[in-house]
Amino acid sequence: MIPEKDTKVGKSEPQKDKYGSFALFDIEHFVRRILKNWYWFVLMLFIGYVISWVYSKYYAQSIYASNLSLSISNNTSSYFTPNQSINFIWGQNGNQDGVYLKKMLLSRSHNEFLVKELDLFVNYSTKGIIKSTYIDKTDSPIFLQIDKKHLQQINYPITLIPKGGDSYEVVLPEEGQSTSLYSYESEGFQSINAYAKPANKIIKINEWYNSPNLRFRLLRNTETPKIKVDNIIVTLGSVNQSVNDIVSTIGVEFDKEIGTIMIINKRGFNLNSTVNFLNKSVAELQKKRLADKNIVNKNTDLYLQNNVDNIRKKLDSSAAVLNYLKTSEKLYNIKDRDEKSLDKIKELEGRKADIVSKISSLNNIKNTLQAQDFEKMISTNAAGFEDGFFSASVTELKALYAKKREMAMIYKPNSEPIREINRLIDEAKAGSSGSLRNYYTKYYDEINKIDQQVAEANIDLNSYPEKERKYLDAERGYSMIEATYNSLLGRQNEAQMKVATNQSDITVIDPAKNLGQAPIGPNVKAIKMGIMTGLLLLPFLFILIGEVLDNKIRNIKELLSATKIPLLGVIGNNSNENMLTVLEHPKSSVSEAFRGIRASMRFLMENNREDGKGENDFGYFIHRRRRENIYFYQPSFRNRVKRQKDHPAWNGLEKT
Repeated sequence: MIPEKDTKVGKSEPQKDKYGSFALFDIEHFVRRILKNWYWFVLMLFIGYVISWVYSKYYAQSIYASNLSLSISNNTSSYFTPNQSINFIWGQNGNQDGVYLKKMLLSRSHNEFLVKELDLFVNYSTKGIIKSTYIDKTDSPIFLQIDKKHLQQINYPITLIPKGGDSYEVVLPEEGQSTSLYSYESEGFQSINAYAKPANKIIKINEWYNSPNLRFRLLRNTETPKIKVDNIIVTLGSVNQSVNDIVSTIGVEFDKEIGTIMIINKRGFNLNSTVNFLNKSVAELQKKRLADKNIVNKNTDLYLQNNVDNIRKKLDSSAAVLNYLKTSEKLYNIKDRDEKSLDKIKELEGRKADIVSKISSLNNIKNTLQAQDFEKMISTNAAGFEDGFFSASVTELKALYAKKREMAMIYKPNSEPIREINRLIDEAKAGSSGSLRNYYTKYYDEINKIDQQVAEANIDLNSYPEKERKYLDAERGYSMIEATYNSLLGRQNEAQMKVATNQSDITVIDPAKNLGQAPIGPNVKAIKMGIMTGLLLLPFLFILIGEVLDNKIRNIKELLSATKIPLLGVIGNNSNENMLTVLEHPKSSVSEAFRGIRASMRFLMENNREDGKGENDFGYFIHRRRRENIYFYQPSFRNRVKRQKDHPAWNGLEKT
């Protein structure tokens, strides 16, 4: 652009802030470059789609999950099942029954039992051309049974290929045999001497395969698998590794509305395996729970059986003495017997014998409680009472002692948490001892009353001769022992009935089922989008970096915004091989640009002439600029070229 003639210098002062360096980034030009290179984005999108399809088809290993819900009800008083009324310390809630079961489900002992019982250390899979897929044991046509007495190599894939009929070819890896083998009896590793790679072998079902690092046989699956596999790959794992893998994939939650409903979920690479594990795990938990509930009843049955055996001996001895008196002394027919008084005395002494037997059971409970031997605790029914408060106290004591053993590994003996739990133990002891003391008092009071009544009734028997009194004493003794024997038998039958009719307090509401649940991971759609988005970003980043590093002048507007120097014209790129474009191609765009610049300069010379001095003024202007630095902008670059006096373009300007 050519400034007007009357333009003053002062007018350009406010515009000083508008001029500066070239813009680092031009969003408009960037968008145009993206649209210009659209084919790269289409190509990257196609490549990303192909890669994501191959990943999802052959490499993505789906993760499945199954759920099981159960209800926990505790309607019986047992020392071995947590009571709902007990509140533990240190932030635990009141649903101790559910917390207890949760700890059992996640415990090492429970899951280790399942691993050993169900051979969960044997992992099954199958492989196609590219992808390997985990399968459940029930999906395999055969089972692999190891010899646990023989050392085995773990994490060593064993490929079984069907050969028709009941024959399978055992194919082992070319490399990887180890001299450090695992023992399933000691659950540790042992070293053996080096050996050559075991050869592949065809074996039949129930035939043992023997090698230095393996010993197993194949068993037929009695159920028909729902899927057909061309090969079965079996990998053995250690017991500890299998337990850790199982525990890490189990989750336990409680219903928000009903705290006694527990929801268990299991994650795994195969849906059938998660379903079978949950159902078997809960089934074993029910058995364990029932066994825990029956421990007290079985202890009671055993205790009562020992007492019954002892009382039977006394009863036999008393019967022998009574028969001797009947036969030798012929005292079986006493004249003028006071049957009413005798029956009353027998009844009172029978009641006393029963109470004495109950006191003996109370002594056993008290001694067991003081010895903290809760595993040998008998039921309070053996002592003739059923006290929920006492059962809760014993359960609390058992839990507090277990808690104290855990805390003893963390806190010092005189620390505040230990003192607090000792205080709670003392309170629980006081509660249980108080309950027993009340029953002791009650039984001894009844015995004193019975003794007084028996003493009053004995007054009427003092009139009998000595021999007859001797016979009556033997008869009374026999009746008392018989009453004790019958009482013990009744309580023993009650305990046995509880064992026979007792049921687990775990009720499965919704068992785990294979309903064709969709995998929970990985998120294949998100991964596909990530792959395609990442590849689409590649051309975007290249264009962005190129745009930032580009130092070319893109348009006239960009040049005018970066400098105050007036623009005389624009000369495009010269596509000719020489520099004689104006002479050889006078009609080209380059020639037209040069002519435009010449006309602009002539206009300046003519409009700056004043009284014939215009050319001199323009020459003075050129001369003054010659002493300074003049800047020429190359059309294709943003870099300013600092003009010195010897610059070739200066000579051309002088000639013009």
